Amino acid sequence: MTGITHAAAGSVLGAAIAVWGGQEMIGAVVGAAAALLPDVDHPGSYAGRGFRPLAVWLERKYGHRDSPTHTLLFCITVGLVFGVLAAVAFGSALLVLSAIAGAVSHLLLDGLTRSSIRPLRLFLPRLPRKWEPVKAKLEKASWTRKKWSGPISTGKDLREFVLAVLCFSLTLIIFGIKS
Repeated sequence: MTGITHAAAGSVLGAAIAVWGGQEMIGAVVGAAAALLPDVDHPGSYAGRGFRPLAVWLERKYGHRDSPTHTLLFCITVGLVFGVLAAVAFGSALLVLSAIAGAVSHLLLDGLTRSSIRPLRLFLPRLPRKWEPVKAKLEKASWTRKKWSGPISTGKDLREFVLAVLCFSLTLIIFGIKS
């Protein structure tokens, strides 16, 4: 998916959650920003341009969508950290959920593409020697190697454009319901 589609989906989820705390505008921004963060492994993405040295290193080491940034663990962690920062800044705990939902939506959308992702992979650090067999078994487990893929061609498919327009429309509807 393109950054615009990720931002659109993140904004609608962020706004839908934050509307309950009266912070739908901030929730939309937080959700959209969090939805862009997993693409920090690609130097051409919005997040990758902001953190260019990290993006270049991640792409060289892992490749786009094969890095730790496209895992459920990363999305929940970065959503939690980003959401807590937003919640402290704007005074609404619902922004934590907005950020997590935005980040996780990135994985769901990438799972709809033909390029596929493996969101349950584990990237474990070096462990003491006695734990290496356990690490090897976990990294080779079938559930960590499962790929998610769908019918959409990234950036070339009209369906992606329609999805982005629908997400932005839903965000506007949420703002209209609130006001």
